Amino acid sequence: MSLLSSCRGKADPVLLRAPGEISLLDIYRIMEHETPLLHLDTHTNPDCREGVHIQHALQEQYDALQNTFESRMAQVSLQDIMDRFEERRTQTRGH
Repeated sequence: MSLLSSCRGKADPVLLRAPGEISLLDIYRIMEHETPLLHLDTHTNPDCREGVHIQHALQEQYDALQNTFESRMAQVSLQDIMDRFEERRTQTRGH
């Protein structure tokens, strides 16, 4: 899935969808290539049973947290972020 269109040699990318139709989850998946937010220690000695068991216990929690994280990100659009940015920028101009 692509969110931007651009031409080689021209620094003028264009969004392929309206900002309100692009979620933070869309952006996260493109940027992170399905890399989870939390991940296991890949250096755990496979012969250490306690280490392996704690990794499996952590993975269950990490998976649940990832699902919650992605669900929430799906509810926030790029337009929401742009609106919040503009709101904050307008507030600081008055101070």
